[in-house]
This record gives sequence, C-alpha cells and structure tokens, in this order.
Amino acid sequence: MSILPKFIYLFQCIPLKVPMTFFKDLDKAISLFLWRKKVPRVKLLTLQAPYAKGGLNLPNFRVYYLASQFRTLWMWTHSNDNNVRWVSIEQQELKFGSLAIIPFLSSKKQLSTITSNPLILATYNAWFQLHAFLNLNIQLLVNTPFKDNPSIPQPIADGILQTWVRKGIRLVRDLYTNNVFASFDQLSEFYDLHRHSFFKYLQIRHWIKSQSLEIFPDKPEETLLESCLLDPKRITTKGLISCVYRMVLDSSPTYNKYSTKSKWESDLNCKYDDKNWSGLLNSSQTILISTKHRQIQFNIFHRTYYTPYRLNKMNANITNRCHRCKTSVGDLLHMLWNCVHLQIYWNNVILITSTVCGLPLDPDPRIWILGDYSALLTPHPTAVLMEGIAMQT
Repeated sequence: MSILPKFIYLFQCIPLKVPMTFFKDLDKAISLFLWRKKVPRVKLLTLQAPYAKGGLNLPNFRVYYLASQFRTLWMWTHSNDNNVRWVSIEQQELKFGSLAIIPFLSSKKQLSTITSNPLILATYNAWFQLHAFLNLNIQLLVNTPFKDNPSIPQPIADGILQTWVRKGIRLVRDLYTNNVFASFDQLSEFYDLHRHSFFKYLQIRHWIKSQSLEIFPDKPEETLLESCLLDPKRITTKGLISCVYRMVLDSSPTYNKYSTKSKWESDLNCKYDDKNWSGLLNSSQTILISTKHRQIQFNIFHRTYYTPYRLNKMNANITNRCHRCKTSVGDLLHMLWNCVHLQIYWNNVILITSTVCGLPLDPDPRIWILGDYSALLTPHPTAVLMEGIAMQT
C-alpha cells in the first residue's frame, strides 16, 4: 500500500495529538472504497486484524500513529545513546527530571506537574492509549524509577530514598525477591540499608501496595511495551514502529473469529482448538499466490456469501432452496459441497489430486473447503501442496 509510508512519515514529523474523528473519517472512506459504498459484510477491525486472527492485514492507521509516537518515547529513554538534537531541546521543557521518566508516570496529572509542552503531552497520551489498546494498567510499572519521579508522594521522595537509589534500589523491581515484595531484612542484607530506614521501607511498601492492590505482594509483570522500550538488544529505531504495530495487533481481541469458527464446527461436526483454527486462517492467506483465491478463501471462512438460506432470512419472499437442485436448503455448506449437482465436479477434483499426489484422499469438506490437511490420515511430504490445491479448487 503506497499511501501508508506517507502517513507514517507525517505521524513521525508532526508529533501532535490527532483527534479520533480523523481516524474515524479515514476508516469510513476506506470502508466505502472497499465495499463500493455498499453495506460492509465484514467489520473493518476484522479486516485490519492479522491473518491468524481472520483478517487481511489491512493497515490500522490509528495504531500506526500510536506506534510512531512510541518511537519518540524510545528516543527519550535512550537519549544518552544518540545525538538527536530535538531530544535535548525537549529536555529543557521539563521543570525537573529526565524525559526517560515520562513513560513511567502514572497519570497525565503527574506529567502536568513537570511540563505543559503539548508535544510531550501528546506523546505520553499515545503511550497511555497503547496500553489501553492492550487492556493494561500503567498505574505502576515494574520498571518505574525512584529518582526524580513526581508520581511518588513528596513525603516519601526525600533524602533517604535518594540514598537508597545510590545504593542500588533504582527501580520498583529492585524491591522484589523471587517475584515477591521483599522484607526489610532482605533489603538491608542485600543493599546494606541502615536500620533507621525501616520507616522509609514502610512508607514505600504502603505506596506500592496502594498502586498494585490487586496483586500485592506479588511483583507486577513487565508489560510488552515496557519490554520493547527497554530491550537492550535494540540499538536503533529501525523497524521499531512495525514491531510495536504487530505487538498491539497480535495482542488485541479477536473480533469475530470465534463466531465463524463455531459455525464451521457445527456444519462440519468437528472441533478446532484455537491454535489449529488460527493456522487455517493464516495458511489461507499465505500459502496461496493468487489474490483472487485468497479473497475467495477469506469469504468462505467468514461466510460472507449471500446464499439462498441467508437471503431468505432477509426477505421471506425469496426461497431458501438451492437454485441448482431445487430441493435442499441452500445454506453455505450445501452450496459449496453437499449439492448433488456438485458431486461430479468434486469427484473429478479428488481423483485428479489423488493421482498427482499419490495419496488416497477422502472426500472430506475439511480438506477441500477449509484446506485442513491435518484431516489426512497419513502424514505425507506433499501435504502443503495438497493444501494449496484444495483451496484453489
């Protein structure tokens, strides 16, 4: 898609908050184009999902915008490792602290205490929305630093806490031992804390408990976005936007995958676990070369075809009988497989494919309609070839 890089370029160069109305209007225009101004048969969110979730990998411009802002966050966090001039300029917009602290602030209210710069506020808002996409709470992140953190109440963030920082307790994660909040004796032994610091320990423990009440004393898990932001293996922003984009979509809800899955299970009298079903959805779009065949297979999996049975549900004046045999109800499986007028066609396809592959193949709609080669009783090296042939018939 040639237009996508142009949008990403703008998202990176203009780090301002883009209103939701912009993305809604853009999605509406795309949907009208795809469906030729007709009523959509598949939600745009489904089309934007990865192949394994039943989508077509159509770009989600809002997620790309948020991922573009994540790039700015990464540069803030690793500003000591690059020579980008604008990082030092934005650093001067803070009343105190470092730009690297911003991703670990618990709220916009806390951020407003150190800056009013709209560019910084927009970037933090994107970070907040990315976590909302993943249904994650950022009230307390495990990598939250103690130094110059406005989220920490002032009575706690005194000289004693800064002494702890100098002794090695720099992040929230440093207060945990074996994924459980450490006792004062454990911290004293490991970090050589003075006994006079016990009251400070009680203060910090109370604050962390108030921020992670549901899981305390267990250690908060590192979020996917935290891991990506602090990944020591990443030394450049190359590929960062795509990485975050895939991460968000892979972790987002599956919209109608399970509804279509249950209907196919009912029609074929079988059960698919999530892994096998995702594999079928993915292979239907990756193993085929022809765009036309990919589209056909997508329509089959999502049951978008207007069969006589479906048309009858919309208008009782339309018969629900198959227009070929005139006797049976024309539901999707009948129109693709069960109709007597299709038996000669399918018998010839199965015979020719069996001869080419050297396999005795069963007339199983799981193989020939969904391309499920796992239904073959005997493993064979030509299974992948079989899948491609089955889905192109």
